[in-house]
Amino acid sequence: MKIHTKRLLIITDAYPSGKDYRGIFIQEQISKFHQAFKEIIIISPVARFPTFLLRFRLFREYIGYNQLPKDYVINNIFVYFPRFFSVPDYIDKFLHIRKHLFASTVMRTIKKYTILFDIIHAHFLSSAGYAGAKVKECYNVPLIVTGHGGDVYFGMSEENKNRDTRVIKSLLAADTIITTSKINSDILKKLPGIAPENITIIRNGYDKSKFFPMDRNNLRKDLGLPDDRFIVLSIGNLVEIKGHKYLIQAISKLSKENPNIYCIIIGKGNPDILRKQITSLDLENHALIINGIPHDQVPRWLNACDLFVLPSLNEGSPTVIPEAWGCGKPVIASSVGGIPELFQDAHVGILIPPASSEKICDAIKESIRTQWDIDDILEHSRQFTWVQIAGQLLEIYTRLLVEGPKKH
Repeated sequence: MKIHTKRLLIITDAYPSGKDYRGIFIQEQISKFHQAFKEIIIISPVARFPTFLLRFRLFREYIGYNQLPKDYVINNIFVYFPRFFSVPDYIDKFLHIRKHLFASTVMRTIKKYTILFDIIHAHFLSSAGYAGAKVKECYNVPLIVTGHGGDVYFGMSEENKNRDTRVIKSLLAADTIITTSKINSDILKKLPGIAPENITIIRNGYDKSKFFPMDRNNLRKDLGLPDDRFIVLSIGNLVEIKGHKYLIQAISKLSKENPNIYCIIIGKGNPDILRKQITSLDLENHALIINGIPHDQVPRWLNACDLFVLPSLNEGSPTVIPEAWGCGKPVIASSVGGIPELFQDAHVGILIPPASSEKICDAIKESIRTQWDIDDILEHSRQFTWVQIAGQLLEIYTRLLVEGPKKH
């Protein structure tokens, strides 16, 4: 099989454009195997909301849906951001039309640009997975569907009484289903009609050419950070499920015993709630909230810290953990989702129960006392590089291109 003569179509709910880094992990994957294909075409439909409605309070949450990313081409990678009308969530719960709008937009884009492809990879189960199944039905090529995190453990769990049967039908159409953790794989295996042998676990990773140990002191000087403080760093969207409030509570307790402690939380979202918490706890000298940074700056901040903490209440297989290990940093993380699978009993950090400031506090104390072996941490991280993961994906692509699409 001469894969370099083939074209790969990727359908995804999110892909980076400009300062929008959503779906950066998909772009990182592609960067490590794109030369194996003749062309890679990415279609990432963007929900657009009518501008005139944004003035009304009811629709304020959709203001970000008016962004208009531009199509672009890099080497043999063609990226399209077609628009489709955004349906408010509370309406879509009853009408269930967003998936249809998304899928029809993908089909329209394929026809508009006469896009040729030999295999499809859909990222995220709901809209993209549904669209991938529709495209496969029309063009009869192999389909891979990847469930990354919440689309599996929220969308497909047995506890979800509203899980969409159309998504299950889309998974049945897939020739291979990929997910990022065993816990998500177990959820998918319980779905009616899904063959367990059709599910593959491929974890998220990091780019070792970007995430590697750098001089901490020089970086602290460049970033304007104190060189004499023990810096705890957390990176994640500023939303409740990331558990940042428990970290701040832990820092409040620690600061009374250790005035040297300093916590930095970086993420996109609304920082006001966390900043109010910091003020109410009189932590202005011990905690800082930064409302987002460019992704290419993340390695600098990871290298400037002493310890990385991810206090999430739920997760899939977060890329930021292997990124921190790639910089030689120990990690404290909640024992939720696929996170314990990343640790694999290695001495690279501490697992804690979620939603417990007490456990975060104890784990930070223990981490300060521990002599971490950076070489062990770096060795552990190497199994999660995008190069390793790209190799696993190429094996799947090659096999399916030889076998062709299965009939379901």
